[in-house]
Amino acid sequence: MALSELVDAWLHYQRERDAASFWAVDHVMVATASRANPEHAWAIVRALFDAAPDDLLGAVAAGPLENVLTYHTSVVIDDVETMARRDPRFRRVLGKVWLTTGAIPRGLETRLVRASNGVLRPFPNPRGQRRRG
Repeated sequence: MALSELVDAWLHYQRERDAASFWAVDHVMVATASRANPEHAWAIVRALFDAAPDDLLGAVAAGPLENVLTYHTSVVIDDVETMARRDPRFRRVLGKVWLTTGAIPRGLETRLVRASNGVLRPFPNPRGQRRRG
């Protein structure tokens, strides 16, 4: 399946909540999850971000981007910082991500917060646990 077909179906579902397009939401969530290929996951998020109108950016952040930032931060952090530096729209999307303190190594968390100009504010971890790394 072409990436453009996936993106179109994902956007259609976000707009219309059409059950026939839910396959795209499912595919995106699996393709950006912990066992996914990080480069492929990042390519999907980039394509969704590029295609999404402003009113759907929260949907890009709440799921696909959160997955990539949680599970593949070390692979995408340089690209994230570059995009955030160049694109105010992307910085705003970073601020819509829900990230729990300690979900990623502290150094990467600091870089993400800095890339967002402080708009991304990780939520406190109620268990006080930190991920190793």
